[in-house]
Amino acid sequence: MTDARVANTQRYEAQSESIRPNPDLSDGAKRRMIREVYEEAAAEHTHLSNEAREARERAVEEAGYEVSRISVRSTFSEGPNLWDI
Repeated sequence: MTDARVANTQRYEAQSESIRPNPDLSDGAKRRMIREVYEEAAAEHTHLSNEAREARERAVEEAGYEVSRISVRSTFSEGPNLWDI
């Protein structure tokens, strides 16, 4: 898990733990508030996961490009020159 996703999880846990002991809120209000915090955290997790996936895809694509670029021979040391045909 990335640092951003860990921070998101910790933020969710801290927010939900601050709601639970509040004596001024009814159980229903606590459930609603915790659900809202959970939904926000879940949306942020999805966003962060998508960003991480896109970053991995870009890295693989760039690495593949570098490998293919390196593996293509730019000079031919043996045989006739292709332009001589």
